Amino acid sequence: MSRPPLLDETNLSSEQKLIFDNIRSGPLRTDNHYGWRLLEIRFEWHVHAPIAARYGVTTDVIAYEEGCKQSGRPVNFNNWCVAKSIFVAKNEATARNYARGAGSPYVHYFSSLFTKLVKNGRSNLFKEDPDMPDSALKLDTVMDRCVIHGSPKQVAEKILAFRDEVGPFGTLLYAGHDWVDPVLAKDSMRMMAEDVLPLVNQRIGKQSLMESVA
Repeated sequence: MSRPPLLDETNLSSEQKLIFDNIRSGPLRTDNHYGWRLLEIRFEWHVHAPIAARYGVTTDVIAYEEGCKQSGRPVNFNNWCVAKSIFVAKNEATARNYARGAGSPYVHYFSSLFTKLVKNGRSNLFKEDPDMPDSALKLDTVMDRCVIHGSPKQVAEKILAFRDEVGPFGTLLYAGHDWVDPVLAKDSMRMMAEDVLPLVNQRIGKQSLMESVA
């Protein structure tokens, strides 16, 4: 996968330049500056992401590259680890029922997170547009963006699309959720390792994208 294009700041407004300055000074840049292994939890959106996307570059890539520059180290996206909520099943119907149906551990987690963050004034973490009113936020939309589920082939395609969106991270961490059905939960991790990752790695030309399961 090719890296996102470099940002051309010549036509940015003063407000937009300030936003990118804030991105560059964020925790992703700081962690990389000190040479720490980068683990990013992709459970919500970044308030600045839509603005960065308009200019063909992700906020995470900006911050990561800034950290490399400031520390004098080469850019190595293999050091960038991203955690994501994922569920794999033999077919789409089973996957959707477990990830989005009644009693789903994924729905339980994000419903709780969504309710608490919105109630405490952090609704911006779920907004693609910072001007979006809280009343327009819907849990279904949050689930659509934050949880990847489906058959092995469907999940592989969604992971590839997600990587195209956020940048060429080197490691994918499978985020753990409660085991409402231990058999399905274990099968999901097994299919992730045996069926999904080989498809993903083949497409990106990498030996292994996922190191471990949490």
